[in-house]
Amino acid sequence: MGKPRVAIVGAGIMGLSIGTLLSDTHGRELDITIVADKFTPDTTSDKSGGQILPYIPASGKVDPSLEKSIVRWASATVRYLQELSQDPAIAEAIHLAKVTGYRLLGAKAPPLPFWRDAVLEFKELGERELAGLKVRVAPKYKRAWMYQTFMLECPSYLPWLMERFRRNGGLIERKKVSSLSEFDGYDVVVNCTGLGARDLVGDTSIYPIRGQILALKGVSLDEIYENDKDTDPAMVYIFPWKDEVIIGGTADANDWSTESNPQTTREIYARCTEAVPKLAEGKVVRTWAGLRPMRSTVRLEMEKRQGCGPAVIHCYGHGGQGVTLHWGCALDVAKLVETALQLTPAKAKL
Repeated sequence: MGKPRVAIVGAGIMGLSIGTLLSDTHGRELDITIVADKFTPDTTSDKSGGQILPYIPASGKVDPSLEKSIVRWASATVRYLQELSQDPAIAEAIHLAKVTGYRLLGAKAPPLPFWRDAVLEFKELGERELAGLKVRVAPKYKRAWMYQTFMLECPSYLPWLMERFRRNGGLIERKKVSSLSEFDGYDVVVNCTGLGARDLVGDTSIYPIRGQILALKGVSLDEIYENDKDTDPAMVYIFPWKDEVIIGGTADANDWSTESNPQTTREIYARCTEAVPKLAEGKVVRTWAGLRPMRSTVRLEMEKRQGCGPAVIHCYGHGGQGVTLHWGCALDVAKLVETALQLTPAKAKL
């Protein structure tokens, strides 16, 4: 009797993380294949800004119970990245950095954020402390939330995950999947198709929230700066990457365009340079747009199916938080796979 077969459909950060985790813990017991028509650098995850920070999207209806799950998944991801950061070679390879961030607020501070226990450090700053930052911000900002988290650059991280998965014996198959019935020869199928779940499993509750991002060269920042929707109606976020500064962005619900809009580029640049004037030293060198797979709640569950065929586990609908939640969700999916196949739980190794 051969090894149980596991197919993971989708090769974004969720699919690769789940595949890597399973191959770390059960690579000798399972045949694991990641199946997708797009792999890095062509996935939605490759277009992520890379900040590890939970949030509840402002657009669309969101299940109130989602907050607790988001904090748990994000906290697990932070612990995992903290462990990776202890190895300088790994941190350098995947462009992982511990970074201080500032959520810039107006004179009236909103309620403390639900995510404050999911980051490494959190502190409220008053006007005097904000004025003392080494980088000047717009005078309309009167206070801030300071936090410490990680920046993770997916164009470096996803190839590293892919190599780790392959080194563990994982298989890659490039093809377009039209139906889960194509995996009748498998024991477990994990659906990590994001927006593709609309067609693959008929989930019309998932929809795109388009985001556009710019990359700047010629300016250097060490911290994250972002605004709050209660202070500014239009989104501002500024992320320090190793060789660039990433600025954004937009949150356009039900917009399926992945083309950069020149007018939007100008508006993002204007908003961000107003918020942090130092950015005007930089020059826009790249722009891109991606589609966040939004749903009222993340679907992470084993589907109850009648009859024979593989167990089906779903893991999609993370909105713009795939990077923030990826390892926490992978841990939950791994437990479901272990349950489906009656495997002994095992701890991942780096």
